[in-house]
Amino acid sequence: MFVTGFPRSGTTWTNSIFLHCFKCGFANEIQFLLQFQKRLDSYGDMQIESNMDRLVSDLLADEYFRILKKSYKIEISKSELMGQISSNTYANLTQAVLQSVAAHLGKEIVGGKCPSLGWDLDAVYAMFPNAKVVNVVRDGRDCALSHYRMSWGFRNAYVAARQWRDYMQRARAAGERVGPGQYMEFRYEDLLRDPAHILARLEMFILGREDEGIHACALAEIGDNGLSGNFNKWKSEMSPREQAIFESEAGSMLEKLGYELTGRKYSVSMIEAGYWWLEDRVRREFRALMRRLFPSMGEKRRVR
Repeated sequence: MFVTGFPRSGTTWTNSIFLHCFKCGFANEIQFLLQFQKRLDSYGDMQIESNMDRLVSDLLADEYFRILKKSYKIEISKSELMGQISSNTYANLTQAVLQSVAAHLGKEIVGGKCPSLGWDLDAVYAMFPNAKVVNVVRDGRDCALSHYRMSWGFRNAYVAARQWRDYMQRARAAGERVGPGQYMEFRYEDLLRDPAHILARLEMFILGREDEGIHACALAEIGDNGLSGNFNKWKSEMSPREQAIFESEAGSMLEKLGYELTGRKYSVSMIEAGYWWLEDRVRREFRALMRRLFPSMGEKRRVR
């Protein structure tokens, strides 16, 4: 099972609930899953042992495993992985990784969380035909505000709106292709407003039944998080011009997902669009460079 959602949509919080209450063996973000899948051709035929051996070595050198060891005290050896692979395929290899993580955590459900999965859920379902995916949806305007505060986030309303809209279109289209038995989405705001209802839906989707123990655990975790009013911030913190730009680019998707519209419109010229794309890229690459040069500049405060 996998959890995804546009960055800053509440996937980390959802992941915590799944880890602590749903017995899901989810650790840090599994960005490696699609990153390595996209460059599999460079490894050649996986049935050749030396090619598979090189892939395993490169995978274990990925940042995911460094964080896994540092933050979760989990270290997976090459021999442990190779011993769990039933056939030399990338799907079997990644499943062995996720199974090992779940076993080390003492959890029953295998999978992981990563926002980037939503861009290509078709690839996820191709690797794991029976996989279930939960997509956490949040009002794109609040996502944009949260991005502004992150050093790696999108820097203006136009780019944030286009990225959020395109992400939602791709994730939802993939979900429609597999159907409700394998794809579920819920709104972050609804989990805050009516957690009992959303949790009941999640229990049925993941377990096929409601579970009082899981329900009580998750309600306690939600009640302690201090996020009860963490929505609709765009109404006070986003300028009318930004609201108009966002709604002009992503208003139809906001409406499909049941979010309130202001009716404000803004006609974005080609020159403005080009400038905003360039501004976003330059500012984010500059911040990335600063983080590499001065690691202590990373975020130290909790940003919601």
